[in-house]
Amino acid sequence: MKKEIFGKCIQIISENKCIYDILTSELRHYRDAEQRSIDCQIIFSGELSVSRYSVNPSSHKTFKKGFIADYGVYQVMCSKEDSLIKFEIKIDKVITFKNRVSNFLRTYDNNLYFDIIGQVLHELILVPYAHFIKDLAVVHASAFRIQNSTVLISGTGGVGKTSLELNFCNDLGASFLSDDICLLESSGKIKPNFSYPKIYGYNTFDLVIKKKLLKGRSFLDRLQWYYRYKLFGPNKVRRRVDPVEFYSSPVEYDNKLTHFFLLFKDNSVRTICIEKLSLNDAVNSNIEIMKSEYNIFYNHLAWHKYNCINSSFNEILDLDSVFENWRVALSNALKNVNIYRLRIPENIDHQVLVSDLQKKILNVIE
Repeated sequence: MKKEIFGKCIQIISENKCIYDILTSELRHYRDAEQRSIDCQIIFSGELSVSRYSVNPSSHKTFKKGFIADYGVYQVMCSKEDSLIKFEIKIDKVITFKNRVSNFLRTYDNNLYFDIIGQVLHELILVPYAHFIKDLAVVHASAFRIQNSTVLISGTGGVGKTSLELNFCNDLGASFLSDDICLLESSGKIKPNFSYPKIYGYNTFDLVIKKKLLKGRSFLDRLQWYYRYKLFGPNKVRRRVDPVEFYSSPVEYDNKLTHFFLLFKDNSVRTICIEKLSLNDAVNSNIEIMKSEYNIFYNHLAWHKYNCINSSFNEILDLDSVFENWRVALSNALKNVNIYRLRIPENIDHQVLVSDLQKKILNVIE
């Protein structure tokens, strides 16, 4: 299977039919790319093996053409041969009775294996691959198109990005472009990211959204939702949803960004305030957010560099170069964009937050 993802041709291989069928479903909204030459190859395999390597620390192995990152349950090997980037992933057989019980108590899904494969594919492989792409910046943001505007909502985790996305896409008919991670070219065009959004309990204060989210799910699925919600709170229960189906959204490509909003919590304000944000502050804010959000992957890049220094290997990816590429790409992408910061009171009611943010954003883009 070859798909166009983030503007590149990615080949996905798995001899396991169950995994291959899951990948086919997970990636069905991306364009086919059967006639293109391969930029990246992703292989789901049973074992990862290399000959000579260094192990510093024990969760990381660096070898001549790449490294293996051990994430506990998942091990991901990333290598580079000429211009081809290659990922191989080993998923331990952890779908045991014990793990099913554990996951039921945490984030039960109708198809646990589907949930795991899809999330691993995007978060541990596709987003890391995007770091190799020149003139493309990874932005911690949701994005959608409404009327004649393409809007990007940035900020740290839990600040309201997905809730706004739900509001605009579900209630106002906006077209979904990305959730949580957005890929922005230096030209200002957004590459769609069809990673399934994770909808938390606090995103479902609108009963229509909650009903839509749980519709068609099994009794056990609904039971776990209510159990987690009541016992541990709305931030401890979530579901992944197909964005195209959930929002009834058309699949769109190459939309040029027009508006950038940074959501920022600030206990010095009593009501939501909107203000202009400088290009430099927008660029630097995104890089600092990404350093925090993807710190585990960046730790492996740092360990890769350390091991290369002491083993006479060459790095396949330098983090400083990645951030410099992002600075240039973001500076070019945002130079003709309307950039704003929305200061948000620290303890504002979530429903009030979404309603007020929607009004302020609409006032700007209309």
